[in-house]
Amino acid sequence: MPDSLLRHSLTILAMLLPVVCCQAAEPDTDDWQQLFIEMMEDRDDGDDMSDDELQDMLDELREMAAHPFNLNHATHEQLLQLPFLSEAQADGIEAYLFRHAPMRSMGELHLIQALDWQAIRLLPHFAFIDPEEAANDSLRLLRIYAQRHNNGGTGKGGTSRGGNTFEQWQRQSQADVRSRWRQQHELTAGGSVPFYRREGDAGSYLGFPYRHWLRYDFRYGQRLRAGVVAAQEAGEPFFAGDNRWGYDHYSAYLAWQGRGAVERVVAGAYRVQLGLGLTINNGMSPSKQWARLALTRRVQALRPYTSRSQSNHLFGAGATLRLARPLHATVFAAYQPVDATLNADGSIRTLLTTNPHRTPAAMQKRHAAHMATAGLSLRWAQRRWHIAVNAVLTQLDRSLQPGTGGNTGGNAYRRDQPQGKHFTNMSVSYEWRWTSGSLRGETAADGAMNMALLHILELRPWNPLTLTAIHRYYQPQHASLRGNSFGENSRLQNEHGLYLGTTWRPDSRLTLTAYADYAHFAAPRYRCPATSDAADGAVELQLTTGDWQLLTRYRLHLQQRSNTDGTMLRNELTGRLRMSARRYVGQRLELRLQMDGTRHRFDGHTHLGAGATAAATYKTALCQLTAQTSYFHTDDYDSRLYVYEPALPYLGGFPAYYDHGLRALLQAQTKMGRHITLMARYALTHYFNRNTIGTGLQAIHSDTASDLDLQLCWQW
Repeated sequence: MPDSLLRHSLTILAMLLPVVCCQAAEPDTDDWQQLFIEMMEDRDDGDDMSDDELQDMLDELREMAAHPFNLNHATHEQLLQLPFLSEAQADGIEAYLFRHAPMRSMGELHLIQALDWQAIRLLPHFAFIDPEEAANDSLRLLRIYAQRHNNGGTGKGGTSRGGNTFEQWQRQSQADVRSRWRQQHELTAGGSVPFYRREGDAGSYLGFPYRHWLRYDFRYGQRLRAGVVAAQEAGEPFFAGDNRWGYDHYSAYLAWQGRGAVERVVAGAYRVQLGLGLTINNGMSPSKQWARLALTRRVQALRPYTSRSQSNHLFGAGATLRLARPLHATVFAAYQPVDATLNADGSIRTLLTTNPHRTPAAMQKRHAAHMATAGLSLRWAQRRWHIAVNAVLTQLDRSLQPGTGGNTGGNAYRRDQPQGKHFTNMSVSYEWRWTSGSLRGETAADGAMNMALLHILELRPWNPLTLTAIHRYYQPQHASLRGNSFGENSRLQNEHGLYLGTTWRPDSRLTLTAYADYAHFAAPRYRCPATSDAADGAVELQLTTGDWQLLTRYRLHLQQRSNTDGTMLRNELTGRLRMSARRYVGQRLELRLQMDGTRHRFDGHTHLGAGATAAATYKTALCQLTAQTSYFHTDDYDSRLYVYEPALPYLGGFPAYYDHGLRALLQAQTKMGRHITLMARYALTHYFNRNTIGTGLQAIHSDTASDLDLQLCWQW
């Protein structure tokens, strides 16, 4: 290692020492973050979840972790808000509480057969057990009483003469939690400082090379939440140029949880998800690794959007109304500017979702168009089934004209992309659940009656085994600007596929999951000017024994695309192998070792990549410290590796490792007094081959790239 690099590293470590040694109470940990990402990691190509989608999901989970709920009082809806719990697992928790409530410790989660080790590890971060409830069995007796009255003694679901339904009791059982209303304020400031010069820093970027942001969040009990966010990406102008008002991005949100006829109201920035997402879904698209969990759970139709990302949300207002006991209505409307690339005639060529405004060209695309969205959903729900009718209208102030190409090559894949100013999407979504399985589906159509269908069948022939089948059919001409759901493509069009998956859990220590997926594309797609196919499969084994957690996963992905000369289709085959071991040494130390390998073959050429990662987390009553080092060596970008990295809240992503180098990071977290939390993260990448310098971020002008992230959170 060069002397300059050594001196640089020692300087940064000296800066972090005051943070590490600062006296504080035991901080809240984010070790759930890695467990969650490992559940859904599925990033072999550009159609998988983006860093913004991943970060939005992690932000949402951090909010849940910061405000856990009492597990003994949990409702079915609360449990299903956690994306790592399936419908069957939520049912298993409720069944256990019905028989044995109150739970006296989180150790009882091991007695619930429906839970795997990941759910057992994750759930304590989002729920708690009230020790005051351990002295009596009143909760169990009340559940039995409420369940009997709810079933009317027949098991068919009814209402007692006194009106004490199980749903009413669940609301009453949380009255003690809601009665403890109090105001909560949180002000967070964060920033990132690069210790290297990017290619654009020489003059093409309009602003300083620093990323920084502010966020204020206010809560009043569990009923009211409001906040504002201001964010600035590196290279964007600050109080200059087109950003004369300061930050490049401002956002505000408000959510009110009501009672009676008005169940929920959102305003400002918010998300919408109806059905399975064929008409509108501002959440994260489910990857194949965790499709069963993502598609078989119910989520709130309206949620506030609290992330600093500028994409994938609405700005306006919406409400969920209870018109009758089984009938709910969700209405929403939004109007917002969008980034776009324009054609010479002023029409829209491409709608952009991620576009940092660093250069004059990017500034010209900023807010180049405006989009209006309105929607309505009517949902009739019973305990075992529901049906909903959904409609979404979208209008642009400029005509969307992505361009067309010939039958081969060029822009042939663009000819079926959505065109025009006005877009209408309608669907019927439905679900039927029974003791050993469930069937969910959605049938959608656009204004020209081009169809999109998605159906999920889940069977549990016996408790250790779960079988899942997912069928989708999206016509090539189907147009849905706001739709986002399961598939090989990033758009809900031009795909016909079948997914088969299984999860086998013979005991709480061993879990085997596997899936196979096939998709056919009848029309051209990106880098593929003719009819093509894709296949995907993976198998994963997880073993927990004592203090050890072992994981082995292999994934093989095949897709067809044009060869280098563009004369014929070739098979592109990518295989990825991961083996990891994690050990908990007492209550303070966690150790992890991970090996990754990839093999990419296309057009007669084979490229390999390999990497090794070692990480350790040490927690005391004073602080928490995490250190991680990764060595990687890949032939090119196609053989890149994806390795989880700890990150500060609301920052970071899922970086790609390629070339030949070493990645190291150090992260510290501590509380300064009762209300202030200080976090710092330093990451360094050193490349051994100067001829192929690059990072997962941007081109650099030296062998070494490093960043320092700082975050200060004040809660009162």
